[in-house]
Amino acid sequence: MSGMPSPVNAAPLDGSNPSAELQIDLAADDLKKAQIRTTRVTNGLTAAKLRVPGIVKPNEYRQVHVTPLVGGVIKEVPVVGG
Repeated sequence: MSGMPSPVNAAPLDGSNPSAELQIDLAADDLKKAQIRTTRVTNGLTAAKLRVPGIVKPNEYRQVHVTPLVGGVIKEVPVVGG
């Protein structure tokens, strides 16, 4: 990306100023070459579904380990409607 212009207003990325914004200004030709498209963001409802890959993990800080009082194997857990 040697042909790309340098950032006009760039804050250091060392975390010293977390509220600083990074702004990079690109010419229309540069946006076209990089295949970057922009659109206006608005509030609204959508009926579309978004499926993304991911992993659900427990929150280890809120996880509680339970030690059973008796040994054994659970073979059935009845579902109680309510």
